[in-house]
Amino acid sequence: MYRIKITDHIILLLGVFVMMAPVVVAFFTSTHEAAEIHRNGLTLRWGNHFVETYNAVLNREGGFTGQVTGMRMLMNSLILGIGFAVGKIVLSMLAAYAIVYFRFRLGTLFFWMIFTTLLLPLEVRILPSYEVMHQLHLINTYTGLIVPLLASATGTFFFRQFFKSIPDELLEAAPASTAPARSSSSSTSSCRSRRRWWQPSSSSCSSMAGTSISGQC
Repeated sequence: MYRIKITDHIILLLGVFVMMAPVVVAFFTSTHEAAEIHRNGLTLRWGNHFVETYNAVLNREGGFTGQVTGMRMLMNSLILGIGFAVGKIVLSMLAAYAIVYFRFRLGTLFFWMIFTTLLLPLEVRILPSYEVMHQLHLINTYTGLIVPLLASATGTFFFRQFFKSIPDELLEAAPASTAPARSSSSSTSSCRSRRRWWQPSSSSCSSMAGTSISGQC
């Protein structure tokens, strides 16, 4: 058994080496001058032009407008990545929660309508999305780039499967797990609030609030 574990770790380490080796070689090579790279090719030796190279990459202006820098592109990627991640998670979670816990007609049909949007390639939505963002005056903004891509059928599917895996007993026990009150008045209000979930009779709720010793209904 111990040999099997060592073999597994060796295989994983080999996979890490295969994935990281090109990145490491490219990083070391980038610390040399262009003429030296052209003459000697890729290398694993540290060069003497690290600061000059990355200063030019990050701060030299270029691109279509002549004003784009590498630092600006990194910042754009960071903002878009965070916006996509947070927006997709929140929207997918809300959609899946509504599909699973709100009992309404055609809920399953609506879910499969959302799921079939995976068959629609992104290229088909480019022109309609641009037209909508243009009408909303969101061209050349982060919002205009993030909003059209927030809807995620895959995220909705995963959250739906997670919500459906939660046992019904856990959901039924959730209203009874509120914090205990510290007075009879708070006990009564707590008992009234629980009526929304359990709907006990008024007499039972009053007796429970009257006989409460520690403030619990």
